Amino acid sequence: MSEETINLLLPLWCKALRRDGIAVTDDFFALGGTSLEGVQLLAEVSDTFGVEVPPLAMYDEASTPGGMAVLIDGELNGGQRRAHG
Repeated sequence: MSEETINLLLPLWCKALRRDGIAVTDDFFALGGTSLEGVQLLAEVSDTFGVEVPPLAMYDEASTPGGMAVLIDGELNGGQRRAHG
């Protein structure tokens, strides 16, 4: 995951979850995130990065900011790592 992606992504997570101090290893749902907040977060990700993260990925590899950043970076680098869902 790139530092640039994380620096853009963490504020989106903070906004979606209405909290500060989210770490790259924090789980979205363990922090109290709901499926509606997850969909809103994915819309923000799409607007910010121009990348579509499948909603089901929120329950798997994109459940943490770090995991989501890896998916985003993979898509931005030619889709080398495709999210499933």
